[in-house]
Amino acid sequence: MTMNVVFSSQHYQVFEYPELDAIELVDNARATGTLIQGALAAGFRASLQDLSEHQPTEEDVDDLIGGYEALMHLPLRLH
Repeated sequence: MTMNVVFSSQHYQVFEYPELDAIELVDNARATGTLIQGALAAGFRASLQDLSEHQPTEEDVDDLIGGYEALMHLPLRLH
């Protein structure tokens, strides 16, 4: 399965799984994450695309990802 690193910072990581049409969001500090698919993943991609058109800082992207923090409750395990 292909995994693409979309974003990585001190606080968060974002991975894309094209075969699953899914995005994994990881909170580095809490060592938790979630996998989003469907409309939620499409909305995240659209928000990330909109943000990228305005030359965002790492903090801007972290703020966007932080909006999904309530979903990142699954403990991380090695892939």
